[in-house]
Amino acid sequence: MKLITVEELETLINNTSHINLIDVREEHEFAEGHIDEAKNIPLSCLEEHTSEFLQHEDYYLICRSGKRSETAGRYLAEHHIHTTNIEGGMLAWDKLHR
Repeated sequence: MKLITVEELETLINNTSHINLIDVREEHEFAEGHIDEAKNIPLSCLEEHTSEFLQHEDYYLICRSGKRSETAGRYLAEHHIHTTNIEGGMLAWDKLHR
């Protein structure tokens, strides 16, 4: 699994018409604040959503700090899904946008 910084993610969002950004935090965390382009698929529900991921697409995973998204990335890699983890997660994203 690849790893990028929140600065690299922001550049990607600003320069790309579409990004598969998956926020793996729980619904209540997502509701408290998230990146506009993100789709919420909680880690606790990931297994039941695995069929929604396409093997020819790239997915960027984010959570609060980067741990749950790392776990999600390892799981998806077992299913041949290409993922990139966002280093520092939403904590780093929020710090960047203060």
